Amino acid sequence: MKSLSSRPLCKYGMEFVKRSSFEELTLIKLCVCAAGMLLGAAAPKKAKKPLVFCSLVAFVASAVPLVTRFFDFVIGGRTEK
Repeated sequence: MKSLSSRPLCKYGMEFVKRSSFEELTLIKLCVCAAGMLLGAAAPKKAKKPLVFCSLVAFVASAVPLVTRFFDFVIGGRTEK
């Protein structure tokens, strides 16, 4: 059986994002958010606090760089990665 590498999947994902509209990307984010809420709701009571903590850390770790890049874009013009 042929092994499945994540590298081609990442390439497909990047190409899909490049070709997607703003509305399609919004729907993807909404779908992932809803899946996360479903998983959180299904977690046992004793596991909810660690899940909330990990979610908060992941949110802050991803939101801060995005907001920083956005403000750099707004204030200083478009910057390259």
